[in-house]
Amino acid sequence: MRFLFFTVISLVLTLSACGPTKEDAIKYSNSIVDSQQEASKQIDSAFTALNTYDTVLIAKTIKKAEAQIQDSKTKIESLGDFHGDSLLSAPAQKYMTTLDNHLKNEFKSIYKLYCIPDSLYSEENRLESEKLSKTINSERKDALDKLIKAQLQFATKYEFSFENASDSLPKE
Repeated sequence: MRFLFFTVISLVLTLSACGPTKEDAIKYSNSIVDSQQEASKQIDSAFTALNTYDTVLIAKTIKKAEAQIQDSKTKIESLGDFHGDSLLSAPAQKYMTTLDNHLKNEFKSIYKLYCIPDSLYSEENRLESEKLSKTINSERKDALDKLIKAQLQFATKYEFSFENASDSLPKE
């Protein structure tokens, strides 16, 4: 009977020790954050390029941002869920998909508007460009807010501090 008791206790302790550690959670979170921040930097660069009205620079920057977004998406997908927990991976993937969609749609539409010769560029074109920029900012902020909320919940769940989540908020 005593042997069975110690065997059960040993088994329980062994199984409980196999779970994710705080250090594993921090490493996982940092990998997600690094990918997210690299992608955000490229989106910021794309916005900066838009403000130059230089269509060559805009096209080059969009292409670079697309490559970074794909790289970040691949890194996050390769990480998978954290020990079966999608609390952080799902909103991170959603954020990357949001950025990717904006590059393929709104940024390219703005680029096409900026390619219109000045003599043909109308007030309607300007308003459309502003509307597209607002769409990008609004949807990006929403996706990023959800990601930051998930980052903070993940940190709480795995008992570590995530103090600088707001550092990566999009510029408007």
